[in-house]
Amino acid sequence: MRKESMIALIKEEMIEVLKNLDSKNLSHVSEVLESQVNILKAVGNGVFNESVTKKEGQNEAIPAKKIEQTKPSKNEQSIIKKKIERFEEKILDDGDVVHGLFHRTLRGGTVHTKKGLYVPETICRQMDFHDGDLVEATYHKTIKNKDYFNYRLLKKNPKQPIEQREEITGIVIKEHPDLKRLYIELSRAQEDFPTTILLKDNDIDHFHLKEGDIIDYVCHPNDVMLGCVLWKHKVEPIPIMEEQSHKVPSKRISQKKTGRAFLPIFEGLNILTVGGNQSLIDYLKEEVEKRSGKFTGLTGYEQRPTMVAKIKSADIVVVYTEAISHEAMYLTKDTCKKYNIVHTYTKNCGKSQFVKRISSLKKKLSQNN
Repeated sequence: MRKESMIALIKEEMIEVLKNLDSKNLSHVSEVLESQVNILKAVGNGVFNESVTKKEGQNEAIPAKKIEQTKPSKNEQSIIKKKIERFEEKILDDGDVVHGLFHRTLRGGTVHTKKGLYVPETICRQMDFHDGDLVEATYHKTIKNKDYFNYRLLKKNPKQPIEQREEITGIVIKEHPDLKRLYIELSRAQEDFPTTILLKDNDIDHFHLKEGDIIDYVCHPNDVMLGCVLWKHKVEPIPIMEEQSHKVPSKRISQKKTGRAFLPIFEGLNILTVGGNQSLIDYLKEEVEKRSGKFTGLTGYEQRPTMVAKIKSADIVVVYTEAISHEAMYLTKDTCKKYNIVHTYTKNCGKSQFVKRISSLKKKLSQNN
């Protein structure tokens, strides 16, 4: 990895930490910055492939074809110039309104090349901002000496550049038994074995992370260790309910014999589970079908086209994180996100809690429609 790239990433991390600096977290921020400075010193003393000394005036030989591919033609230069002119940056109303180009950082981004107005990750996701988009930021209010802005997209960047960052979604946080530290495992197609990454203290504090949480992680495309937690997914808490036991003096009455009727609250719903214990899945299937719903269960080991087809046909998807491979979870997450399918994550949701969870997600489904 290039030395300049490492320095740029560390710089972004330090800027992001300083933006949240206040009197309450002064000590913690100082420790984080000191750690980053130590990393910079190590980078400065390190030896990199591109830093090999060359004789003065000596140029590295570059193939002619490569030069032709990278050098823009006159027509391309003209088009780029027109795009730059059209995407003009402005600061209006004494700084209350800013028109600027959006630059994506590891987490969040900035608006305006010189002003560098910070855009939170939540806004980046909601507005689907990408590098080079022209964005308007309008002053909204100030809370505890911190300014807040409203954002809107003015013009989309037609070039659609490839961002120098990689997102890995739907990762389950684990606790290392020996180190007593939270960590994640990243499985990538180009690597034979998963990479273990210990989570940073400032990420743990910022997102209030704990074992079992599901996060998205962002990193440099050439080095997964140079990254941070991007997003924490909301997993609805499962209420712990104690079933009341009734002592029956005579022989036990079978539920089937009582002829208990269930309201068709899942009528017309196609409910899909991915992962989970097979015996539990059988119980869930029974609970859904006796409420007039359609149930499908995937183990996560099916072929990719089969999984995608089943997920696309579902109304609600429930992912059991304790019994599923990383690859299957990523595929489920990405497919649900792509086709706007209501989905949720759980570790060990039993059948009574499952019915409540689906009933809650059913309301969300009606809101989306």
